Amino acid sequence: MEFDEEPQKKYPRGHCRERERILQALRRTYVNVQNTNSLRRLDHAYYKIKILQEGDTLPWIDIP
Repeated sequence: MEFDEEPQKKYPRGHCRERERILQALRRTYVNVQNTNSLRRLDHAYYKIKILQEGDTLPWIDIP
């Protein structure tokens, strides 16, 4: 007997387009967050280098 089989789920029309739209929005958000994190890391590194230069620890690096 094959009564244990579940019927296939029916998705609403346009669900593929909606899924792609949501995925694109999530990708954009991910990229924005990664860019922000990269900029923060660069700012922190720049700040550390400037502090070391002011203390004459790294006098050979010329950063404007």
